[in-house]
Amino acid sequence: MLMKTKSALPPTAPSQASWTTEVRESDRLVLVTTQGKFTFTSLTTMMEEVHERGLELEITRFVFDDRLIRLRLTTSEIYSLPDALERLGWHRGMRVAAVIPSNSGGADDYKFFHSLATGRAFAYGLFAELDPAIAWAVAAE
Repeated sequence: MLMKTKSALPPTAPSQASWTTEVRESDRLVLVTTQGKFTFTSLTTMMEEVHERGLELEITRFVFDDRLIRLRLTTSEIYSLPDALERLGWHRGMRVAAVIPSNSGGADDYKFFHSLATGRAFAYGLFAELDPAIAWAVAAE
């Protein structure tokens, strides 16, 4: 069964942060497609909503397709993100993959977060394509 929901903060500009959530029941996976400019506040709002959706369905595998996202985070906000996610309920038993284009201007921010998250034993993977990200996220149960 495939369920899709659309969520976003109220748009204030054409490039405002927005996301769609697709539940892939057969894979026990939540696929989130993002676009627009994300600040720390909009990112944590999205992460809270996605986490709640996973809890409702008892799903712990997530893929974020961030190929159309533009992060507007400071280095200190990225550094604090693992703590913020733990406060929202994200935990080490979850597998989270992010898909970003390899030539993205924000790739360094993702790599920095990846180092922080994996250093704290979170299962967090970075990918340039969607299919390998999905395969990695559902591989371990």
